[in-house]
Amino acid sequence: MAGELVQGMVYEFKLSKHATINLAWRYGLEFDVDDLLEVTFDKIITDEDGRLKGKFTHIETGKRLQLVVTDRSPFAVITALSNDVALNNETARIMASQLEVANCANASLFSLSFIVDFRARYLESQGRVTKDDLRREINKKFSEAGEVNPVESLKLPPEFFDEVIRLRRAVKYLSIEHEVDELTGKESSRQAGKLKDILGISSFDKLSDLAKTEHTLMYKETKEGADALRRKYQAYLASDEYRQLQRENYENNLAEARKQNEEERFWEKLRSAKYGLPESGVEKSQNPGEQNVLSLPDAEIIHIPSKQGDAGQWYLFFETQAQTYVLGTKIKSIRDSYAEGMIGVKVIDYGDRYFLKKNS
Repeated sequence: MAGELVQGMVYEFKLSKHATINLAWRYGLEFDVDDLLEVTFDKIITDEDGRLKGKFTHIETGKRLQLVVTDRSPFAVITALSNDVALNNETARIMASQLEVANCANASLFSLSFIVDFRARYLESQGRVTKDDLRREINKKFSEAGEVNPVESLKLPPEFFDEVIRLRRAVKYLSIEHEVDELTGKESSRQAGKLKDILGISSFDKLSDLAKTEHTLMYKETKEGADALRRKYQAYLASDEYRQLQRENYENNLAEARKQNEEERFWEKLRSAKYGLPESGVEKSQNPGEQNVLSLPDAEIIHIPSKQGDAGQWYLFFETQAQTYVLGTKIKSIRDSYAEGMIGVKVIDYGDRYFLKKNS
């Protein structure tokens, strides 16, 4: 699946500031946030939660781009990834963070042209230019402008904001796991709750918001991410899959309600059962010596309790002539000679009381 994107078609993508900085660093392309990136969609790599990672071709330059984009209209570039090994490593990633923070602090000093020029210098050096060289270059430009590098003044490492985003993402994952495990009482739930207590936070929502700034937003917290998730959810609500799920839920709920009603009626039958025999439909045994043996050939056994009842009786419930009756015996083996669903019950008539006779 590629959302609404069709392979081979040309699309125009909106750009965020983050996207323009990454396009400049990864591909040497300069765009303003008001520009549209015109590309051909070539191939999907992954598509999850409204974020599609894929391969595209820039119409104007012919450059092959690897982009993460929203997969439904209005289309937007979330970020640009690199196809160049030299820009696809930890050092290059930290440099990208340094440049983005510097650009956010002073976009005129650290323009996209500066980013493109430093990119060319870094690639030409074949690894000799390092993140420390970039840090010194940034500090120099701030100093020449009579400004202070906000990151340097706080003595933060270049990768600080990326690390904060990773930590916030881990905490968010932990909070989701906690919500799931809380229902089952798993150990992970207790450990997550302990972490919350140690940090003095009353809820995981507040824990997830720690260190949340414009530089440490997770994708789902950005406008692009929220819009993408909302579009994906709306598309899901309109899908055949969702309608089928709704039908299945309705049918399951209906079946469950019917089952509950049937169970309630069944237990009501047992509660209202009469002890003894019906006035009709009872047959006397014709066998010599069994003059006091009665049988109900049409009676259906509907329930046999697993536990012994009052007065040491083992009971069974049966239904005949649209009425429910209950009889018992003090001998469990006699009661156990019957089974639920069996037709026919034999009874010994002692004149003032009836007791079950062993089924044979």
